[in-house]
Amino acid sequence: MSGGESRSGRAPSPPAVQALGVEAVGLERRQLGQALLRRVDWIVQETIAQTKETGERVDDTVQARFERVCRHSTPAVSRWIAGEGVAVTSDSARESSEVFGEIAAQRWASVQEVMRRSFAWRNVMATALRECAAQLGTPQKTLREALSILQVTTETSLMRMGESFEK
Repeated sequence: MSGGESRSGRAPSPPAVQALGVEAVGLERRQLGQALLRRVDWIVQETIAQTKETGERVDDTVQARFERVCRHSTPAVSRWIAGEGVAVTSDSARESSEVFGEIAAQRWASVQEVMRRSFAWRNVMATALRECAAQLGTPQKTLREALSILQVTTETSLMRMGESFEK
């Protein structure tokens, strides 16, 4: 198998991405996404704080690339959660995959380090989502939808990074 294909010849689809991308978004999810969007600066700073001094040391140029991906992905995913649809993540997803793939392919950082930083971003985003949901009194079903979007984003980004790395 090549090109990320499964035995059936198709790349595996992330769970629930189509249903979440096309369904009408309720007020609670819109408010949750908007609240998350207001926390973008905190999310970026917290992700940087959690990853900069741990894991592999990278030079300033590579660190700046990691930070740029975080700065672009965070508002894009927040907007998707708020109901703007999956299309708002296209540019940031493509950039993330290309940047992460280049970092790994050039050995500026290991694939493991790129994944570790992706998971750290996801975890900070999840913490912010839970905090926003608690402040807003968001129903658990809505929070689960938002967390699912976040997980799909992370998984898709890592899959695309792998494809980019193998080019």
